[in-house]
Amino acid sequence: MLTMSAIDLVFLHGSHTSQCVATVDKHFDGYYVLQYMHSGAITVFYGQQRYDLRGKWFWTDFPGPRIRFHPAEEGGSWDHRYIAFRGRHLERWLAEGIWPAGPIPAPTGRNYDQVMDEVIHLAFSAGRLGRLRAVNLLESVLLDLAEHRGHRKLQRAEWLQRILAVLSDPAAWPYDYDALAADVGMGTSTLRRRFRREMGFPMHHFALQQRIASARTMLLETDAPIKIIAKRLGFRDVYFFTRQFKQITGLSPGTFRKSREM
Repeated sequence: MLTMSAIDLVFLHGSHTSQCVATVDKHFDGYYVLQYMHSGAITVFYGQQRYDLRGKWFWTDFPGPRIRFHPAEEGGSWDHRYIAFRGRHLERWLAEGIWPAGPIPAPTGRNYDQVMDEVIHLAFSAGRLGRLRAVNLLESVLLDLAEHRGHRKLQRAEWLQRILAVLSDPAAWPYDYDALAADVGMGTSTLRRRFRREMGFPMHHFALQQRIASARTMLLETDAPIKIIAKRLGFRDVYFFTRQFKQITGLSPGTFRKSREM
């Protein structure tokens, strides 16, 4: 695994397999994957939601639902490229709605075979500047996909904007999900279901991302003890906070704070 303090996205692995027959069935714990199929056919499940894909498609893996995919038929295969990563840069993609939480047909007008090959090469074979270029190129793909979706995830319904605003406000912790639901005229279970349908992940996942983002700011801009930061952000103890922080950022809070001295 490559780790660079100069960038906030850590590339874990990636490859191109021309006749992929893999079967994946797992929870993606603490990292994200952009998958691309040039040809062939696969079946993808997010929990119980099923998608049958054929031809040129992107799909994503992320913490939350159990994700499965496999050849659409026995003896089948697909032309497969993917890149896996984690890190703070994802928080912005999630907050801005450009991270796709499901399958999207590849837009026309761009050679994504070549683009994905270049991302994989730059991420692992081209040094520090290459990795920075890989981040930019990967983001350009996500922006293409967001535009192809008609920016549906960038144009949030009013109720969702209100929920996102509260979950992004450190002063609102700890969250009262029943009160949040009542404020937008829904039952709690309905709000959770609709939030996950719109965002692709649960409310508590987004809330945790926002709390960790605030923790990063406090670690870099204040000298408050880590124990105090954990308490301010509503974590039950410093050990749980440290585990959650490291799972999302790849670094312990102490190591992250030291990065400001570099």
